[in-house]
Amino acid sequence: NVPVSGVNQIESSSDHAVVTIPGLRKFATFFDAKGVDAETLGEARVRQALNMAVDKVAIAESLFEGAAQPLQGQWQVEGEAGFNPDVPMFEYDPEAAQQLLEEAGFGDGFELQLTYTVGRYPMDQELGEIVSSFLEQVGVTVNQRPLEYGAFLTARDEDSVGTHQWGLLLPPVPHYNYVTFTSGTPYEFTELPAEYTELVNEAVEETDVDAQAALYNQCAQIMHDEAFALFLVSPNDNYGVSNSVQGFTPRRDQVLWLFDVSLAE
Repeated sequence: NVPVSGVNQIESSSDHAVVTIPGLRKFATFFDAKGVDAETLGEARVRQALNMAVDKVAIAESLFEGAAQPLQGQWQVEGEAGFNPDVPMFEYDPEAAQQLLEEAGFGDGFELQLTYTVGRYPMDQELGEIVSSFLEQVGVTVNQRPLEYGAFLTARDEDSVGTHQWGLLLPPVPHYNYVTFTSGTPYEFTELPAEYTELVNEAVEETDVDAQAALYNQCAQIMHDEAFALFLVSPNDNYGVSNSVQGFTPRRDQVLWLFDVSLAE
């Protein structure tokens, strides 16, 4: 969890280095379309509009200094099993976003409370502030609710977190990523069509690799079309490593695999 702002500081030391790999932790704003925001976020085109209102590429390039990849309109990231290359990114287009909001009856905007973590992940607060700023530009009045992680988890447990930004890290297996958002799970803040859950259940039982991939591709397309979340970015993982440490190779799932690690004599 070395922030990009700390990389140069560590690398300027003769005793330490930074090891960086593409991460699998994904930041998204999960829409509470089943709860307090059902009247405003219950329609897919409103959620699509908010995706178009936020410039994910600019966030990756500026806030994360290029050390992050924008999410491609789906939960899986490029290079991860279950990624659908045919699903397009929600391109930054505030004019189109405002048009969709007007068509959905929200031409004058609406209020939205956005809860996000502070200090749990590098740049999490800054990300919440920037996302809020982008949404404000298309007429959404954002009431920001920054919480330290303990209070954030309490709000989730009490079903009072509402629409929220979170950086989830799931095992790099398609089923774990897709089943997380099926009907009845604790992460189902926007109800996806019944077809989605059926496809996930069918895919996990499918033994033919190509057929299974086709099923997950359909799941990714539904995720995109329903826009159950505002897909943001997946930052790189930065590890500060002492020169006395030998054999450390980071894993994308952030498990610290230390069986091959030793200390220099």
